[in-house]
Amino acid sequence: MKISKINITNFRSIERSEFSVTDFNIFVGQNNCGKTNFFEAIEFFYNGIGKGKNIDDLKFKRESANQIIVEISFTGALAGANQMQNQANKTKILNALSGSDNVVFKRSSETPTKRKIYVNDQEVNPGAGFDAALNDFLPKFEYVNTKQYYDSVAKYTKTTPI
Repeated sequence: MKISKINITNFRSIERSEFSVTDFNIFVGQNNCGKTNFFEAIEFFYNGIGKGKNIDDLKFKRESANQIIVEISFTGALAGANQMQNQANKTKILNALSGSDNVVFKRSSETPTKRKIYVNDQEVNPGAGFDAALNDFLPKFEYVNTKQYYDSVAKYTKTTPI
């Protein structure tokens, strides 16, 4: 299973962005053009809003009327589901997919604690306990911020970034 498209609306400096993903992608740009915000939007999709953070601070121009939407489309969903080890989660995902190999997941500021699933452009209501199955199903995302201070890399220790 892999990401095929990423849509971001009203996240920090990004008013609207649609990105079709290929097998290898490089993000290059000048400072303050939105690269970090792009990846933090994906982090919002995976993890929701962090503890102690205000959702309005993440909205485009910090306008409370703007709704954040991060939507990620995947292809190869059936193969991804069939590789799952947890049988209960696998069954929930396969039932939600209903034989479709393409799936779209969306998280918004309207309900930042939940992600919605769309199969064949129709929202699917997978029932209770689906978020645990979804976390098991989705490819892992790890965002590592490259902003480092000299002191954190000057000496090699067990916490030194490599």
